[in-house]
Amino acid sequence: MKYKIKIKEDFKDLEDIHKYQRYLAHSNPKLVQKAKENSKALSDNLTLPEKYIKQLLYEIGLEYEFQKIVYFPSGDFCILDFYIPTLHLIIELDGLQHYNVIGEIKDLHRNQKLCKVGFDREVRIPNSKAILLNTESINNVLVPFYDKP
Repeated sequence: MKYKIKIKEDFKDLEDIHKYQRYLAHSNPKLVQKAKENSKALSDNLTLPEKYIKQLLYEIGLEYEFQKIVYFPSGDFCILDFYIPTLHLIIELDGLQHYNVIGEIKDLHRNQKLCKVGFDREVRIPNSKAILLNTESINNVLVPFYDKP
């Protein structure tokens, strides 16, 4: 099945978003290889806040994808820190590089691209705050997303 470039309004449900992601991946094998290499490198070099959030998500029993690759129709990709499929939610941990003008512009541009391919629910947590969370506080961060698909 051939797809035209889709935007958020074209997606009927989460399965449609995931089908489109599979289509984009299959249409560019070299991009997939590069994305997987980048994702593996990030996974092999976890930061302390990433390790901590992984443990908290495990403790509260939420399944997640770590370093999830999202493909864009423009032929590029981004890697999400955490993606929780049951909530269709992205959790991004922000280091210092996100807190300057260039970092903020990059984040804004990336979020716009993510929204266009159906990934429009995101929680951003500064690294300095991530290590202070516990199971109750991470649940409080996620509660607003539990009842909305």
